[in-house]
Amino acid sequence: MNLPDFAARCGWPPKEQVVRGRLDALGMLVICRRCSGSGQYLHNPLDARCYGCAGEGRKLPPLTARLAAVVRGRQERGDLKQYFDECRRRYEGARA
Repeated sequence: MNLPDFAARCGWPPKEQVVRGRLDALGMLVICRRCSGSGQYLHNPLDARCYGCAGEGRKLPPLTARLAAVVRGRQERGDLKQYFDECRRRYEGARA
């Protein structure tokens, strides 16, 4: 399943940053297997950054219909409330 389809099933905007942030808030990002979560890959000739995870150590899991259903259930249960509250505080702080 591609990212826009996954986002639509979850009721989210189809942007990777949004999907990644919300899956991170739910604890559903996976450790990068290429760098073992360090974000560094020594066999990269340009720099030591891992291109599997863009140097972050974690990446999106496979986006499946089953994962979308689990995410939707957790979202309906209110598991993202704290994440949304934090986003709202940051937004209001930036506007002040």
